Amino acid sequence: MDKYASKEELKHAQELLAEKIDHRSDVIEEKIVDVKNQVESSNKLLYWILGIFGAVFTGLLVAILTK
Repeated sequence: MDKYASKEELKHAQELLAEKIDHRSDVIEEKIVDVKNQVESSNKLLYWILGIFGAVFTGLLVAILTK
């Protein structure tokens, strides 16, 4: 009879697995949100760098063309 489980044992095992799955999905969701925030932060920094580079390049181009 060791090969068989009662309904209560199966139900308990199912509840434990459901809790583990819920916990793991919460952890994964938190990691996804963290990565999304890092990407957004990196994009803002990249836009600033490109804006500054563009302004400097435009200034140099105007200075060269007006000589």
